[in-house]
Amino acid sequence: MDLAIGFHHPHPLSSQHRTPVLAVKMLPSSSCHILLSNQKILTMMHGDPDSPIYAMGLTQSRPGEQRWVIEQQSDNMALLYSPMYKKYAGVTTALHPNVSVVVTDSSSASKFVMEKVNDNSYKIYVYHGANKLYFYLSPDWNHSPKTALVAEDESTDAVWQIQPLT
Repeated sequence: MDLAIGFHHPHPLSSQHRTPVLAVKMLPSSSCHILLSNQKILTMMHGDPDSPIYAMGLTQSRPGEQRWVIEQQSDNMALLYSPMYKKYAGVTTALHPNVSVVVTDSSSASKFVMEKVNDNSYKIYVYHGANKLYFYLSPDWNHSPKTALVAEDESTDAVWQIQPLT
């Protein structure tokens, strides 16, 4: 996996407060697990549009549900692609705090910023105006492992690990 560090401005009109961003470049055939707290794996259980995307334990019955390809975009953003379903992670409604991350086609895929925290660990987020919405568990995560985009004050533990698969 080739890694290149770039910079992303917090707001398109602002030239201050540059945030370091890790741009992950992977070959299209490379796949990975995306883990939350080294235990819950990002999972696309169904390829149906608008189906929720989950963070859950390792599945044995359909391991392809937990394989992802991180598609680097030219603007230091990344798309999260499921090769099993040939679908993306995204938001199909208006962007707002606590919106669910769901199965989408490429036209609705969310462009995520992947900000390096430490070795193979990242904060993953999108911009909503000048604010960041972090990829994490839905606020009702005690009852559901669904993922959502949450406000910064709800994202303290929203650190994802990228684990390449062979």
